[in-house]
Amino acid sequence: MIVLLDTNISLDFLLKREPFFEPASRILEMVKDDKIKACITASSVTDIYYIMRRYKSQEERVLMLSEYLKLVEIISTTKTDIIKALKMKNTDFEDAAMFQSGKRRKVDYIVTRDKIEFTDKIVKIVTPEEFLRIVRK
Repeated sequence: MIVLLDTNISLDFLLKREPFFEPASRILEMVKDDKIKACITASSVTDIYYIMRRYKSQEERVLMLSEYLKLVEIISTTKTDIIKALKMKNTDFEDAAMFQSGKRRKVDYIVTRDKIEFTDKIVKIVTPEEFLRIVRK
């Protein structure tokens, strides 16, 4: 099973943001235990680094991200992903680009705390809590 983690999930884990850290941590524990594979988009990495500037030193950011990137795969966003995202109506462009990248990578789930309303029979969009309930079954 492959999951695409939205930026907010990565930040919840890396910055230990409560009350969101525990579900994010449980998902990353599954990755560490090789029960699932996780990926993030390349643009998510730059967003994470930028947001972490408010909370961590440059040295801490580099160390934390280096360790985190040992756990997750980084997926690119292609020109085709962008064009498809631009054609999606009534959606947040950043979410649409992430969705298209994940769909191309053939992820099973996108895990996010954002309310993303895409109807797709292949890629399911779930909260961390929903994902943990699904894998518990």
